[in-house]
Amino acid sequence: MRIIMNANDFATVLKTMKPKVARLKAFRDPTVELTASGSTVALVGDFDNSSSLPAEVLEPGACVVSLNTVIRVLSTYPKKAKIELRAESGAYWLDKMKLPSPV
Repeated sequence: MRIIMNANDFATVLKTMKPKVARLKAFRDPTVELTASGSTVALVGDFDNSSSLPAEVLEPGACVVSLNTVIRVLSTYPKKAKIELRAESGAYWLDKMKLPSPV
């Protein structure tokens, strides 16, 4: 999977998928499954929440990312910045940063 999207839009959608602290004290970081096809990315969270956002899909596919880690990384980008997300076996890339797959 390989996609390009707006970093701020991606971070905003991910923040809405974050569980409320009062509801859950997790033993692990929540994850989100991304599925890229056509010109959109569908996001499905651990807590039966889902969303989608427009993206430039260069290679369709799916991957699982760590919710809190990706939100922290995206917070370092300017509002109008574009980010490339690439998935490979056992890891995913946010631009030049390689992160291990949480599953």
